[in-house]
Amino acid sequence: MNRIKTGIKLQVTPEQSKQVQEICFANGIFWKTTGAQVSYLGQKYLYIFDPYIAFGETLTFFKEHSGEEISAELFIKTSGTCVEETLEQELKQNINKEETMEKNEVESYADVKEYLIAKGLYERVLEIDWETYEEDTFSDLFNWSKTEERHNFWDELNNEMINLDISGNIKSLVQDYKAKQGKEFIEHIEVQPEEVVETKPTSYTNAKEYLIAKGLYEEVLTFNLDFGEYRKYFGNMFWFNKTPQGYEFWRQIELELINLEINNKLDEILRDYEIRKLEVTVPLEKPKQYLCYVSGKARPKHIHKTLEQAKQEAQRLCRKELAKVSVLEVVAEYEAEVLVKEVL
Repeated sequence: MNRIKTGIKLQVTPEQSKQVQEICFANGIFWKTTGAQVSYLGQKYLYIFDPYIAFGETLTFFKEHSGEEISAELFIKTSGTCVEETLEQELKQNINKEETMEKNEVESYADVKEYLIAKGLYERVLEIDWETYEEDTFSDLFNWSKTEERHNFWDELNNEMINLDISGNIKSLVQDYKAKQGKEFIEHIEVQPEEVVETKPTSYTNAKEYLIAKGLYEEVLTFNLDFGEYRKYFGNMFWFNKTPQGYEFWRQIELELINLEINNKLDEILRDYEIRKLEVTVPLEKPKQYLCYVSGKARPKHIHKTLEQAKQEAQRLCRKELAKVSVLEVVAEYEAEVLVKEVL
């Protein structure tokens, strides 16, 4: 699994784009068209998925895209993890400060944090599950009776802080508690299986299911998808800019497919497309029709449905007109005339 953060979007300068791409290449994420080659430096909006990089051309699409927006500076500074390593360093500094103050205990304290460090209780307080950290004084941060030390222990300390006039100076302590909780949450996420961490609002097994859900599947099958071996990704199946919706519409669909990691799951679409091409509607053979034509007379309008009926009529006309009578088969009908061929 890649250590860098994916499912994100960034606004970049050409120089930042180059650095972002190099970080992605080093972690197995590439352009689907140019691979591990620095490209598209003029594009301001990048989208990083697993395992592809993509770009967009408009700010409107960037703002509407569901990916988490990350600053290019943070991405580059953290080599793609987007997690600054200052939390652990800050906690180490606090421990060092605690050790120093234990050796050089002072009689006055700037706030509750310094007092707890001097008493050797700083780390212990950060380990306790606070009910809230939005209160104003130390006594409101957690339930003393639910700790191992119990109520009397913390009550005595609180009275001493009141006497030192620092019981309400809890800002730095609260900041450290929030920082510690955030670090533990990040570590918890990092050790989870990939399928737990990477959740998607909607799940599709292939591009066909996605297009059906969007009501676009039947329309896609009407496009020219005959691009041979190049039809490996959705963006290579047809010309976006030659459709009624236009390029930007299908580009957004493509980015969503990349985000869902089904951009290359096209087998069912291509199979249905090939089957549809082979479906040729064979017209039913039209029943034959016949005419009787007397030489020198106008073309007859009465049509006989069987050859036998036409023959009988021809014999009758032959006796009546004393002229040659032809039986004609109707080959095609037009609004202005009837085309026929002689069968007798």
